[in-house]
Amino acid sequence: MVTVTPPLTLPAGVTLSASAEVGRQTYSSGYVAIPGVLIPGVQGGVQDYTQWNAGIDLVYKAITLDLRYYDTDIDINNNPTQCATGPTFTTDACKAAFVAMLKFDAALSGLK
Repeated sequence: MVTVTPPLTLPAGVTLSASAEVGRQTYSSGYVAIPGVLIPGVQGGVQDYTQWNAGIDLVYKAITLDLRYYDTDIDINNNPTQCATGPTFTTDACKAAFVAMLKFDAALSGLK
């Protein structure tokens, strides 16, 4: 993960940082994707893929607002079973998404 804190003028006590991650998942040959299951010894199906995310964190005392974009290079049109999730096996797991998270420091030590 790479994190950068840009030199910006923000309200007192607020900090901003930007971060990004990239990961690569590779599979041995002979795996096939069945929703939720990988079966060794069966040819085809599972593709190697790269996933990434980039976002910013705004921090004030014990509260963090994380705004982040997630994506992958899996082609859900050519390999929908690798992306299948949930009871209906929809392909939402491989779609790009923007996620906003509000986090609180459980120790609350940052409230001072």
